[in-house]
Amino acid sequence: MLRQSDVARILGVSHQRVSQLRLRHRIEFAWDENVGTWVTTTEEVEHFLERRAQRSAVVCSQETSFSK
Repeated sequence: MLRQSDVARILGVSHQRVSQLRLRHRIEFAWDENVGTWVTTTEEVEHFLERRAQRSAVVCSQETSFSK
């Protein structure tokens, strides 16, 4: 399980940004009573990264078509 601080380090963003991603359900987190913090899985982070890469690819292809 990954804590919000682990996800922030993986993504290279602030803890606040990860909090926003959690609240907006971009990355699904669950409250872990034993640890006392929000946690998620590596699969969930990988899924988020794949979606982000797809969005970036779409934007790049749109920019390329506009420049022609």
